[in-house]
Amino acid sequence: MAGKLKKNNKGFSLVEMIIAIVILGIVGIPLLHAFVTSANLHTNSKKYGEATQAAQNINEIVQAFPVSYFGKSGADADQGLIDMLGINRDNLQLIQNEKDLLVNNVDTKVVGLKNIVSGDGAYDCRLTLDRGDASSSSSDGFVEINNERVAEYAQMDGVFTQSYLEGVDPDKKAIVDTNQYIAANSATLNKATIYDVKRRVAVLIHESDTEFEADGTTPLVECEVYFNYAVKIRYYPSGNVARYTMYYPGSAFDNDSPLDFYNDYAVNENVNNSTYKNPYKDDPGVMARGYSYDIFPGGVSQPAADEFLNVYLLYYPFYPYRSSGTYTSEYDSFFILNPDHIRTKAFIIKQCPLGEDYTPLSRTEDGRQTLMSKELKYNCWIRCQTAFSAEGMDWVYTNAATNLGGTGSIKSAKFEAYYNSGADGHNFAVDEGLGNLIGTTRRTRIYNVKIEVFRAGAMSGTGASTVFSGEPIYTFEGSKTKS
Repeated sequence: MAGKLKKNNKGFSLVEMIIAIVILGIVGIPLLHAFVTSANLHTNSKKYGEATQAAQNINEIVQAFPVSYFGKSGADADQGLIDMLGINRDNLQLIQNEKDLLVNNVDTKVVGLKNIVSGDGAYDCRLTLDRGDASSSSSDGFVEINNERVAEYAQMDGVFTQSYLEGVDPDKKAIVDTNQYIAANSATLNKATIYDVKRRVAVLIHESDTEFEADGTTPLVECEVYFNYAVKIRYYPSGNVARYTMYYPGSAFDNDSPLDFYNDYAVNENVNNSTYKNPYKDDPGVMARGYSYDIFPGGVSQPAADEFLNVYLLYYPFYPYRSSGTYTSEYDSFFILNPDHIRTKAFIIKQCPLGEDYTPLSRTEDGRQTLMSKELKYNCWIRCQTAFSAEGMDWVYTNAATNLGGTGSIKSAKFEAYYNSGADGHNFAVDEGLGNLIGTTRRTRIYNVKIEVFRAGAMSGTGASTVFSGEPIYTFEGSKTKS
């Protein structure tokens, strides 16, 4: 029949199907791989970004808080730090907290932080702070910086500074008061002049008899400084035969004076003056009168068991001399007295005297002694005395043996420490009990900061047994100055 279509029901052959599949595989598999790779890269990139942000957030917190805050965990952890990190207390684990600068040169803190939230994810982190010791992989020169010794100053809890002004300086007041005494007794003290002057300075630290803590029973601590003088007056009652008498300028002391300290312990502890090293046995008047100054007006709280009260006495050196102009061998004496055994450090600081009486480098036109020549004749004697055992003995730091006038040594320096151990008395003298005015120490001043961010669940265990599984997603390294 004309116009009839011819039907062909024949399909694709096997060969054609194989060829088509091969072509589709060649084209499709790379496209599929690209899609999968892109998805993985997106996921990993997101995790890396979140891990990076987590490390940056932790570093900001590290910079904001003192290093000591990272040395505690669990219930002892600082609440502010916990709030900033946004974790539970149990999720902060102190893994290592080692500080041994003297022997092993180590100052390292390692902290585990669990479940640090960043973006849509949560991560476990390991924070390491170290001073750049020998085992550190990234010291960045911190070893040299941290090993340099630095000056160590003690906080000033109480300070007395001797004034050099007329009418205020106790040294000058002693001379003025003595001259007034001579003038008032001119009838008996004929042609009297000051022949010799001795000075003794005492720092008395003790529990108050009248001031207490809020509980009404714990006494506060009081501290006074006493400047005492013994003035030898030469006079001529008749003819040219000289006579001498002693005068002790200043006001009489009522209670808690240095003399009371010695007298009380000579009786109450059954220790006689000679055994207990009473330096005023032959001349008690020198501690019965003088000039007193309060360092802790109204009293202060007792120091904690691991703390000290730091008391500073800044003084001008006293150069004993006679009216003939010759210097004597008398000591410029200082006594740190602590009958109640309060944990105290005393800083006895010699100041360079100012004013027209002293010219540092040369004699003045009228022949006055220079500061250097006076310092070469200077004798100092510092004693620390307490009523109990040597354990926790007070420490005295001083520059008294330093020549303020320049080169050369002062004439002599004597340092002693005594204590009474009980009814039968005991005393000792040690040089080790007195140190330098300013100590130097090796101290960590800059830390390496290393923050490793792991997947959630990588951290397990507690305390020193804490471990991390797998490799960190991101590692941040930086530094932090000591705060």
